Amino acid sequence: MKKEQWALVVVLLWLFWGRVLVNIRDQSPTMDEPLHLIRGLAYWRAGDLRLQFEHPPLVHALSGLLLLAEPALPSPATLEGWEHGTCLDVAHALLQLPGLPLDRALFLGRWAVLALGMVLVTLVGHGTGELTGSWTAVAALFLITFDPNILAHSALLTTDLAVTCLMYGSCLAFFRLAARPTIGRAITTGLILGLALGTKLSALLLMLVPLLTLAREHRPRNLLLGLVVAPSVALFTLWAVYRFEVGIWPSLGIRLPLPTYWDNLLHLWQHQSFGQRAFFLGHVSNRGWWYYFPVLFLIKTPLSTLLLFGWALVRLSLRRECRLLMLLVLPLLYFALAMVSRINIGYRHILPVIPFIISIAATAFRPAGRSRPLLYLSSALALWLALSSLSVHPYYLAYFNEAVGGPERGYLYAVDSNLDWGQDLKRLKVYLDEREIKRVRLSYFGMARPEYYGIEYDPLPMPPPAPPADFSPLNPEPGIYAISASNFWLLEEPDIFDWFRRRRPEDKVGYSIFIYDVPERVDGRWVGVCFAPVPAFEEDMVREWLGRTNLRFFYFDCRSAWVYPASAAPGWYIIPGETEGPTVVSAFLSPQDIIFQGHRTSQRLSLTVYLGTGADGGPAGVTPPYPLSTEPCFGNVACFMGYGVERGERLLLRSYWRVQGRPEVPLSVMAHLVDAQGVPLGVADGLGFPVENWQVGDVFIQTHVFPPLSGIPHFVHVGLYRIDTLEHLPLVEGGGDHLVLELPEYTIGNE
Repeated sequence: MKKEQWALVVVLLWLFWGRVLVNIRDQSPTMDEPLHLIRGLAYWRAGDLRLQFEHPPLVHALSGLLLLAEPALPSPATLEGWEHGTCLDVAHALLQLPGLPLDRALFLGRWAVLALGMVLVTLVGHGTGELTGSWTAVAALFLITFDPNILAHSALLTTDLAVTCLMYGSCLAFFRLAARPTIGRAITTGLILGLALGTKLSALLLMLVPLLTLAREHRPRNLLLGLVVAPSVALFTLWAVYRFEVGIWPSLGIRLPLPTYWDNLLHLWQHQSFGQRAFFLGHVSNRGWWYYFPVLFLIKTPLSTLLLFGWALVRLSLRRECRLLMLLVLPLLYFALAMVSRINIGYRHILPVIPFIISIAATAFRPAGRSRPLLYLSSALALWLALSSLSVHPYYLAYFNEAVGGPERGYLYAVDSNLDWGQDLKRLKVYLDEREIKRVRLSYFGMARPEYYGIEYDPLPMPPPAPPADFSPLNPEPGIYAISASNFWLLEEPDIFDWFRRRRPEDKVGYSIFIYDVPERVDGRWVGVCFAPVPAFEEDMVREWLGRTNLRFFYFDCRSAWVYPASAAPGWYIIPGETEGPTVVSAFLSPQDIIFQGHRTSQRLSLTVYLGTGADGGPAGVTPPYPLSTEPCFGNVACFMGYGVERGERLLLRSYWRVQGRPEVPLSVMAHLVDAQGVPLGVADGLGFPVENWQVGDVFIQTHVFPPLSGIPHFVHVGLYRIDTLEHLPLVEGGGDHLVLELPEYTIGNE
């Protein structure tokens, strides 16, 4: 390398180290980090592997060495849950300890991952340079040190960055072994492969690499080195990582080396079969989506990297540079394996493909003949990457590319470790202190305790273990709310924060914690519940979710009727999401009136909640399109206000009524369509607002649907009658028992 190239390398490594170090210092524990922290303590202080559930121990061994520098950390064997609990139980017990130096412990443990991050970016630069030249080495180093996802996971005490580093290193080692097989290279390759197997169970796929790299090898010595020596050293290294463990594997009841490793593979397979709860593109599922990782790859990988990779791939294919294209075989297999997984909880599970993508993308910087414009274009794309990466500093975990609006809109596509993994609780404390906010209503997605950072809060629903929450999801109390983006979708009640999802937050902390200022709650007095065919909510739950007890409830069938209660106060309509037939809701309310939508859960049906206004408040829909100059009344129970008619394939008449008194017997609205001679042409009687719900002053609108007719004049006879005797209620004034409505001229059916 030339001097200027070395200078660039030093600057890029220094910038990478500095940006990662900021997050090592400033981020609170993510959801998984306390689990890895307690495993690191168990590895050295207890000498026990019982907490290594679904995770090999290499990262824990490395971080645990650094944790020995903190004497205030206890041995996990002294914590509650050690004997019969799970890793989660022991981690929670650790976090509950008074005076726990959590920040210092994380700071120490994360340094092990930062070291692996430095190794990774160096390997990518060096490996790419070996294959393609010194300038592409610098280009690869530039691309990977500015990659937001690599930056994010280099600052976290997890296994994702480690397996990314060692999988890439294993492949480079096998490439070198295939190029010049020696016993030294075989041992080195096996050592790196064994370390990779000791980081994450998915690294087992690396056992295919010897077959791929030596596919055309026929010399027995070389095959022995690649297919026997290297894998044997790898297995011995893996055994060493597991402290040369020998024991009974419960599944087979036999004694063998590495029982914890084999048991974890079995547990991982079971985990895959059951899946894990995840949010993606507006849906929540524990069964996964085959397109989860392809879409995530396209929206969380920087666009500049994708463009450089696509361009480089075309060039390499046209030039038939098969040796470089072979770099993509393992990441393609790894990506395919991820696509069939039901554990769809983060881009981090495809992080190991990124170094390979970047090695290929860096070849776009090789001169194509004398074409300087192409070199300028690739340089412009690299500059775009740098600006895009710096624009989200230090919130790299929340990175989404410009195609979906960046991290501001990322929560609409995916959450959990893609955006909100609990990393910003410490930053929330800084935010509150800067604004002198003494107390906040908090829903936090993470294992850290807000009390540890001195946050005074009233708990909202959040993942367990969490204190009980006093919260009204449909009508929140005034105050400052801080809600983790993952809790918008991943709680047991997935839509509990839909009221907030529909509002623009006042601010965000690190793109992951949304801040809302609720100035006042709605002083609603009534609830209209549609039964179509059954209500979606029980009354007690409605009161709890609205935070009000003095409510008037009335029930109606929103497939045929609408009701404006006798009140000037606001109130709520609760409409089932699943109805037997279409409703008339859209004729009286707009989507802007929706305050909550919820999917079906074990406690209730799916539903939509609208905010409405009572009849005395003057809502637009309370006035009929064709009002009568006077309101004739029937039997002193209801007065006819007017009617409306809609065009369409069928004649749709809406009759408007004002309640004058509650009748003692059930009634129905008569609506008979006749021609000019009074010949009946259609009957559409009905009443979707049962009389036991009536209150003086209520306005209800009954919808009557008649079959298609030709464009001749028609009339409708309307009135009220008893259902039990079919006796018509008389008009109070003028005599008779019905009104004759002349329909406005229009054509029904074909026009």
